[in-house]
Amino acid sequence: MGFIFTDSFDHYTAMPGTSGAKWDLENANSYSSISASYGRFSTAGVRCTSQNSSYYLLKTLPSNYGTLYFGFAYKIAEVPSTNMCIMSLRDSNTTQCGLNISAAGKLMTYNGWLGGGTVLQTSSLSYPANEWHFVEGAVTISETGSFRILVDEVEWIDSSTCDTRVTANNYAGGFALFGQYGSAIQWTCYVDDLYIHDTANQGDVRVIYRAPDGAGAHTDWTPSAGANWQCVDEAAPDTADYVSTATTSNVDTYTMTDLTQTTGTILAVVGNYFAQKTDAGARSIAMTTRLSGTDLDSTGKAVASSWGYLQFIQETKPGGGAWTLADTKSAEMGMKVTA
Repeated sequence: MGFIFTDSFDHYTAMPGTSGAKWDLENANSYSSISASYGRFSTAGVRCTSQNSSYYLLKTLPSNYGTLYFGFAYKIAEVPSTNMCIMSLRDSNTTQCGLNISAAGKLMTYNGWLGGGTVLQTSSLSYPANEWHFVEGAVTISETGSFRILVDEVEWIDSSTCDTRVTANNYAGGFALFGQYGSAIQWTCYVDDLYIHDTANQGDVRVIYRAPDGAGAHTDWTPSAGANWQCVDEAAPDTADYVSTATTSNVDTYTMTDLTQTTGTILAVVGNYFAQKTDAGARSIAMTTRLSGTDLDSTGKAVASSWGYLQFIQETKPGGGAWTLADTKSAEMGMKVTA
């Protein structure tokens, strides 16, 4: 499959439990927030504030995975005064394993939850405060699994042949940020540019938000007011205006705001669609990209009867092959009704 999930935190502000949330659960208390001042490149990021309660943000993955690769930019305001969790992998409500930081600023891979698990390995290097660094992990979940950690693409921990599971299952179906059940967060930290992958670590990844800025070649959907692209160009999403259609196979595509980058490798294009269905029957939409007169549709996903995000990821461009920077600058992005 490749990429499972990405987040730049640039196109929404809602935390779980409210309309527009991309993450599935925020347990117990609201200690996270998204702001334009929290990211690492003068863009948005997510911040978790210091508190003394159990806390985490959970993303339910589309399947259960025996091996997962992840990465995100991470900054701590200060080194914590006690051991704290950075992220964890979960099987239903049970933490299989996680990455923690010690009171000495060392990174630690962990079996189980922080209050009752086992340290697998501790880094010799210390994680600095008030600096952005890119943290990556490669985890195989098994009694004889592995847990590797890189910081800025340099290996800090290589826990090979270690027990990375707590349940009887050799997999995880959930990714949690910041904490885990029974684990308090007693320092302020920030996350940006997150990816989850099922094949390999991707290096220091930057996830860049681009909004529609004009009508594309397909304009089949009906705008509630004005031009079609003007109904879908705002961040965070605003349901006061929208595009809609009741016809299967209808397509809307849009030109996109330009990238300022002149160099770099494009790993994938990602579509985040804030959608709902209004009729009684089942409805599905797919991501459509258009390049040089050729359309590429993703597999359709079901649309719920309440507003929420659907994310689509295309690692291959229309016509085949990997995306280039020039491709993404000239491509149109949009959606198609598949059912």
